[in-house]
Amino acid sequence: TEGHTLIHPSIFGHKSLQYAAEKAGFAMIWREDMNNYGQSSWIFKKGKPTISCFMIVKNEEGDLRECLQSIRPHVDEMIVLDTGSTDKTREIAKAEGAKVFDSRYFNADTQYQEFDFSKARNESIKYATGDWLIWMDADDRLETIKFNLSPDWDAYYARIKYGNTSYNQARIFRNNWGVHFKGAVHEYPVIDGLRLGIMLGCTVNHKSGNKEGRTDRNLTILQGEYERDPTNKRTIFYLANASREAGKYAEAVTYYEEYINSGGNFHDELVLAYYYKGLSYYCLRQYDKSLNALHQTMAFDDRWAEPYS
Repeated sequence: TEGHTLIHPSIFGHKSLQYAAEKAGFAMIWREDMNNYGQSSWIFKKGKPTISCFMIVKNEEGDLRECLQSIRPHVDEMIVLDTGSTDKTREIAKAEGAKVFDSRYFNADTQYQEFDFSKARNESIKYATGDWLIWMDADDRLETIKFNLSPDWDAYYARIKYGNTSYNQARIFRNNWGVHFKGAVHEYPVIDGLRLGIMLGCTVNHKSGNKEGRTDRNLTILQGEYERDPTNKRTIFYLANASREAGKYAEAVTYYEEYINSGGNFHDELVLAYYYKGLSYYCLRQYDKSLNALHQTMAFDDRWAEPYS
């Protein structure tokens, strides 16, 4: 407090305490100010905070080496959980310095409908020992100079480049703080209650284009998830996208309409649902319905350029 600082400036002053700790070889890894009280809660650690990269892979010999080489200079540990590779994925991971583990739940005999990306991702977290974690896919490439990890944040968005688009995605977070993944396909970290910032200068390039069999795999997994819970809006939206990518345009239209009628999860996804429904009708050569869906897109949000083109 202000009074303590005047009486004991070398003991209770925040700057003085932080300076003394850093001179003794400690790094502040967490800080939270108590508003209106003049006090703070701090956590120090001997040495610098460490960061682990963790990923799940299966038959990624074509992409994995370049991915690991992009992340290796910036992390203290690389965790690779193999879910049943039959190529040289494991050998490449070990050669690049990664710690390789076999999944307890998934292997080469696992069928698509049995696979759950969030379950595999949560399994891989358990092997990471760093204070901070960053998750990657084998077809990701990291572009960054330095991780600027602040004691004032618990998780970070990274910039994701995907083809001609880019978006923010929660990729970095503290270890052992309860973060876990949800979603059988297009899994995402649940970071509720954490202080979320943006990691400036950290960009991940995600290679565009579908690998052979990926669309069928995602469609099968999403259909199973939909059968288990047909009310999950997120599943409906991704199932519509997977159906469209697989050329099943009539099914895609049905799922897009179902998502729109549900009210959706996010505004942007609702815009895309209207728009993709129009594209699906176009592929079905139902041009009047396609044009009507594009008009609905403009009426819902006229700021998007896609329906005008």
